[in-house]
Amino acid sequence: MGWRVAAAIVGYLLGSLSFARIVTRLAEPGGEVKPIDMQLSTGEVFTSDMVSATAVRVSLGTRYGLLTGLLDALKVAVPAMVLRRLRPGDSSYVALAAGGVLGHNLPVYHGFKGGRGESPIYGVMLSVDPVGVVATAVAGLGLGFAAGSLLVLRWAGLVLLVPWFALVRHDRPLALFAAFANVAYFTALRSELRQFVGMLRRGTLPSEEEIGTGLAMGGSLGRAFDRYSLRALLQRRLAHEDHDHAHADDARLPSVTRDLPGGRPHSHRH
Repeated sequence: MGWRVAAAIVGYLLGSLSFARIVTRLAEPGGEVKPIDMQLSTGEVFTSDMVSATAVRVSLGTRYGLLTGLLDALKVAVPAMVLRRLRPGDSSYVALAAGGVLGHNLPVYHGFKGGRGESPIYGVMLSVDPVGVVATAVAGLGLGFAAGSLLVLRWAGLVLLVPWFALVRHDRPLALFAAFANVAYFTALRSELRQFVGMLRRGTLPSEEEIGTGLAMGGSLGRAFDRYSLRALLQRRLAHEDHDHAHADDARLPSVTRDLPGGRPHSHRH
């Protein structure tokens, strides 16, 4: 127990290192990580104040965003793997990883304002089970394509790590870490989730191209989802069928209703 508590504390302090801030200040001396403000075609504005690799990528470009993501992943994965090697058969490294994710989201050095945890989560998962990460990512891609949603693609792979480690790998410590990571991630994401739920209720959800561009997932990928996802194809098919049915109904109208003045049927008295 003592080792796990100590490992969690060390992980938290390491996770609190904000490479989004460090990279931004190196790229732009005196600069700060800018919030994401996404102007949507519906007239609404989506905002996110996350201090993360995504925010860096949106404001400074792909090169700096990828560098930030890599450093955020390594700051937790490397010490976790070192501890795993030093103490084989012990789950202390999982405690360190959990502390690292918590520190990334709520960094003690920066007023507890951090990111959402994707980079450190995937850094740890890739170091312990790259096959599992690839398998759940491919499954997430399939679910996202079927739903026509980049957000489903992004989130499903993370969620599926829980049953992967619980049911496929039968690794209880990592299954618990995956569950904790999901809770930490979606809790940190609550502001963005509230905005999307509100837009869903108002029927003003952005296009997938807008989501891909605004969240640095790729506008071209979003455009492909808008056009070729299973949901998009079904919607076009249904719209086409409705159009055909409307024309068929028009064709079945009695010709007399079109010939008489006012288009009203004429009744004959006998």
